[in-house]
Amino acid sequence: MFLVFYDSYSTKANTSNTYCGLFKRIPKCNNEIKIIKRDWFDFLSFRKRLKTGDNYIDKHISIYSELNAIDSSIINSKTIREFVDINNKILALELTTRCESMSIVPELHGKDLIALKTNAWILENDLLMMFIEKGSHLLEKTK
Repeated sequence: MFLVFYDSYSTKANTSNTYCGLFKRIPKCNNEIKIIKRDWFDFLSFRKRLKTGDNYIDKHISIYSELNAIDSSIINSKTIREFVDINNKILALELTTRCESMSIVPELHGKDLIALKTNAWILENDLLMMFIEKGSHLLEKTK
């Protein structure tokens, strides 16, 4: 498990990338997914959102995927409840999988990963400790 703070400041528009996240290697990534907390304006999105058939999951999160496949080791009611709980305290949180990642961390570069990250740095000590504790627990449950 890796905790990464990253900021690639650039003067060009839309080329900066800032995040804070937990990253874990996974044995095999068959599908890149992105899970975010569902918001009222998600109905404006033109991206195809996957539905699971689970009312709680479909009501609280949006799932985007290259394929129309749902990985049950990641997307299940218990995992999603934990994700939503963390997201209630840390905004703009996403749970993603990456196949053959282009990571800045040499040990993770080219590896399959699962990540829990936000688009800002978490600097408040109590919030960071909660993120590490609950986020690590969430990622450890994935296969």
